[in-house]
Amino acid sequence: MELSCRTLPLGRAVNGLVVCPRPTGWGSKRGSHVLLFTADGAPKEFDISGGAAELQPSVLPAFGAGWGRAPVYAWGGVFAAGVAQQGLVEIQTKGLWSPVTPMGAAEITTPLTSLAAGDGRRSLWATDGRSLWHVQAKGGRQVTALPGAAAAVENGEWVSLAFDAVGGGVLLAATRDGVWRVHTKGPGSLALVAGGSSGEAGAGSADGVAGAEARFTCIRGLLVAPGRWLLIADGTDLRCMEPGGAVTTLLRGCIAAPSPGDAVQMAILPSGELAVLYPGASYLTLILGLDQLPPAIAAPPSPDRLLDLLAPASLDHAGSGGGSGEAAHDAAALTGTVTVRVGGRAFPVQRSVLAAGSDFFARLLAPGGGFADSGAAEVDLPDADPTAFAYLLSYMVLAERLLMGGAAAALTERLAAAATPATALSDLLWADEHGMTDLVARLKAFALANRRCLDLSPLRELVGRCPQLATELLGGALRAE
Repeated sequence: MELSCRTLPLGRAVNGLVVCPRPTGWGSKRGSHVLLFTADGAPKEFDISGGAAELQPSVLPAFGAGWGRAPVYAWGGVFAAGVAQQGLVEIQTKGLWSPVTPMGAAEITTPLTSLAAGDGRRSLWATDGRSLWHVQAKGGRQVTALPGAAAAVENGEWVSLAFDAVGGGVLLAATRDGVWRVHTKGPGSLALVAGGSSGEAGAGSADGVAGAEARFTCIRGLLVAPGRWLLIADGTDLRCMEPGGAVTTLLRGCIAAPSPGDAVQMAILPSGELAVLYPGASYLTLILGLDQLPPAIAAPPSPDRLLDLLAPASLDHAGSGGGSGEAAHDAAALTGTVTVRVGGRAFPVQRSVLAAGSDFFARLLAPGGGFADSGAAEVDLPDADPTAFAYLLSYMVLAERLLMGGAAAALTERLAAAATPATALSDLLWADEHGMTDLVARLKAFALANRRCLDLSPLRELVGRCPQLATELLGGALRAE
């Protein structure tokens, strides 16, 4: 795979860029467009179709001086942080300006440095370098902090966030020397997936390795690209983490900034080029050739998403590593349930599910079975991997559901009800490949009804794997216009 890069002068300082849908009524053009936010907070429409950069005034109002840093698009609105201000501001697609005021028990008191769109329901994640904040920008506009995020970077800082909607809704967060997966359900927890855990830069680089063996010079930005490749700005190099976890270098010496450690923002342009921006700079770096990245094998939903869809509402499967007494008490209060603690995470689950799905658990949980934990309300598996156990548990639950009458219809209802604009196309691909025709019809109708705010990153994979389905979606969208 051959990549190339070029520097594109902009003629003025820019705080951030975002790719977002062009709503109906914004002139004759359709599809996605690129907005750059200049130092005065004014959005400019960005076009390079003629080879040079053209910045045209946008019909949208300005955020205001100092705003426009790290903008993201989420559910009909563009959200941005301030260079020195605290909190967020929003421009809705109708051109309305409204501040997002921190509310609830947690308050954002320092300027934010990175944002990531969330689950598609006007939800996003933000960091000020120390904390990870969940912003629900709908209704009461609640802002809450993820417990344990500051402790995880005691000797460093959070640099960048990225949200993998196609992979079932996974938040990824980077320090200077590592990439973390953030479990956002329940109290939340964090797991290191690549690199070190010191939070400090300078460990160097190593290619073709995964997990704790991976090494980074100085992570400056993250972006989930089509195919679920995680692009990583590492020092002056562009690197990536493959869907399987291995970290490799794509192009060396392509990312410039006043300092090799300054954070950058990345976005895939409608033209397919990768744009890399250092906030405050008057130029963009464009990297060409990323369309050569092979598509990832269609992945199953993440374990957290599977458990969300399959587990009874009364069971909170994704607990954290808090005190065990309360979790054990809650589990014991539910007839026939047990809390399994794996690597610091708590999984309340029905005993019958574990016993039916595994001879090991059948013996472990049987009263008088000879194990130390036999019949206990809580079982501890300290050496097991929580992600692997979550997948195992989700398939145990699914197997039990499939043995019950009407399981397919119930599963279709559950999956269809859980669809969001951020997951609709990836869920549609999964349903089609598993022969769930009723669910395909439901998800297709949902996608057409929400066509203006869909996450389109799985579209290329959908066209390649399910061309007939993609054609039907296109025809339905054209007829609806």
